[in-house]
Amino acid sequence: MLQVSREVALVGAAYSLYNISKNLVHPDPSAVGFNNAWSIVGLEQSLQSWLMAEATIVVYLFNWVYTIGFWSIMAATGLYFFVTDRDTYLKYRTLMLVSYARRWPSSPCSS
Repeated sequence: MLQVSREVALVGAAYSLYNISKNLVHPDPSAVGFNNAWSIVGLEQSLQSWLMAEATIVVYLFNWVYTIGFWSIMAATGLYFFVTDRDTYLKYRTLMLVSYARRWPSSPCSS
């Protein structure tokens, strides 16, 4: 029991020291995190706008790479599990179909 109490005290002291030192460096760490996140969102939006306006061939290329890569991996994995482990195949096939059924009406590819 003494060893457990000592470990709890050590971890509690370390956590307190961590919080004190963290607040010395960043008094409001959530503000820094949100500012960094919004900077990244802004960069992504700028890049997406540029790609859609100036580099549509790149967008089409990556869409095809994603589509061909995704479906070939799904087909190979499905075939592997179909041949080697039918129960796993049935479980993941059902999960995939349910997942697609849930997304279908709001799919970004459907117009």
